[in-house]
Amino acid sequence: SSRPPLTILMGRVSMADREPFVSASITILWCEAPDLWLLKVPRDCADDLQALSVAVGCPLPGGPGASSPSAMGIAPGEWLLSGDHSEKEDRVAAAVRDGSSLLVPIGPGTVQVELEGAAAADLLNKGCSLDLHASAFPVGHCTRTLFASIAITLARTGNDRFRIYCESSLA
Repeated sequence: SSRPPLTILMGRVSMADREPFVSASITILWCEAPDLWLLKVPRDCADDLQALSVAVGCPLPGGPGASSPSAMGIAPGEWLLSGDHSEKEDRVAAAVRDGSSLLVPIGPGTVQVELEGAAAADLLNKGCSLDLHASAFPVGHCTRTLFASIAITLARTGNDRFRIYCESSLA
């Protein structure tokens, strides 16, 4: 693509024109809508990670900012889960003391973007004020933040690799 990577990342092209961008220092891939679920439980129930992990069938990271291959802690009592979690709502509700929980699919309304390369952190810092140095935002870390005034969930999945989730209506 002849478009600059920041223009591609900021969505100034139509979804139909969003082909992978590849250069010597960065690759930007627009991915299919992920099989992504939002799990919310009351804060006082979020401490029972063992029961919740069993209920959803994958280990849940211990708190906001932590991630695993199949779950990201995005707030106290909130996780983004990848994979199929349909038909697990009853098990999650049973794992929560008062039964109040939320497990909903959000993948169809979400866009996933993968950035990889030596310039990935620099490109993200053009629209995001986080310190993305590996010592401040290490592999396995995730957060909610803004990129060019758009709410995103950002995860570092490798030394020079990041994953971004945002609402498809904003991408």
